[in-house]
Order: sequence, then structure tokens, then C-alpha cells
Amino acid sequence: GDWLWPAIWMMPTESHYGGWPQSGEMDILETAGNLKLHHPNGDSLGIDRDDATFHYGNSRIRGQGHVFHGGSYNIPGTNFGAGFHTYWVDWNADRIKMGVDNVTVVTLNTPSEGFFQHDHLNGTNPWAHGPKNAPFDRAFYLILDVAVGNNFFWHGMIPHPPWNLTSSTGYRDFWKNRHLWLPTWHGDDVCMKVDSVTMMQA
Repeated sequence: GDWLWPAIWMMPTESHYGGWPQSGEMDILETAGNLKLHHPNGDSLGIDRDDATFHYGNSRIRGQGHVFHGGSYNIPGTNFGAGFHTYWVDWNADRIKMGVDNVTVVTLNTPSEGFFQHDHLNGTNPWAHGPKNAPFDRAFYLILDVAVGNNFFWHGMIPHPPWNLTSSTGYRDFWKNRHLWLPTWHGDDVCMKVDSVTMMQA
């Protein structure tokens, strides 16, 4: 369905190193429910695309202490809503890989000097007393959700989202424009269907 935002992600069980993103975040899957959604350059941003991202840093502001390390994969000839897929994380102290089926979408290697120095961050190092892979040395929990709208979408997309991202009436505008998206929501197809979840620790 248009403007749905399915996600599989992980957050720390405790804010050991501080509030977001100091204690880290791992987005295993984020995608748009739109069958037809494109970047102005023509790249598909819809349900055939899987985005996987690591978030960490000592500031909430991207590019000013918030590190955003991600990758994407567009599945050829079909879309991720057409059948079941295996989304996975392979995580050890030296590196973390995230992917779908047999494709590695993104890898985060642990730098010998730690992430603070590696990413040339300024200010206070929240991981100064942690190991070199901090903040990804702590326990995380798994989240599976489907959101609607929000800031995963942006106004440069084609077609444009049917609400103003900065407006205080965004929810109302979205509903008033339901003739543009409601016909794409079909029964259980608007939900996340899960066959199984497996978590293993060596």
C-alpha cells in the first residue's frame, strides 16, 4: 500500500552510552509500500528496494555527530511484498553484516581505533570507556513494525507524498487526500506477514 513504511530494526535494551543515537540503532529493513515510487534521478524507492542502516554518534544531527552508515538493494524483476524473504543480521565484535536472502546489503567493520576516532567525531566521546566496537557491544532487541507516512518519505519523491512533512496538519492532509492512496490498500496486504523469527547466539 502507498505510503506504508515496513521496518525490521534493533535498538539497545538500555541506553548504556546515552540517548539516541549514542547507544546505536540497526535498521535491518526499511522499505516503502508503494509499487511506484522514484527518486528524481529515476531510481526506484518503492517496495522493490531494501534499505539497511546503522545509526550511531554523539549528536542527533546528521553530519554533525550523527553517523548514518547504510546500503540499499533493489530486487530484480519482483518486489519484497510478493513473497517471503529472509532478513538477517550476522554480528560479531569485528563486524556486523545485514542483508536479505543471499545478499549482503551493508557491512559495518569495527575500526581498531573505535568509531569515535574513525568517524572524526568532535566533542565528548560517549564510548571512551567501552570496547572498540561500542556502542555495538551491548544487547539489542528486535522490533517489527509498519508505520504510515512520516519522515521516511520526502517531497522530492515522484509522486510527491500527499501531505506536507513540516505542517502541523500533516495527518489531516493525508486523510483528506485518501483518494490518492486508499485504493492501494488491500486487506491483509497492508500488514507485515511474518513466517518465523530466529535469533541465535554463539
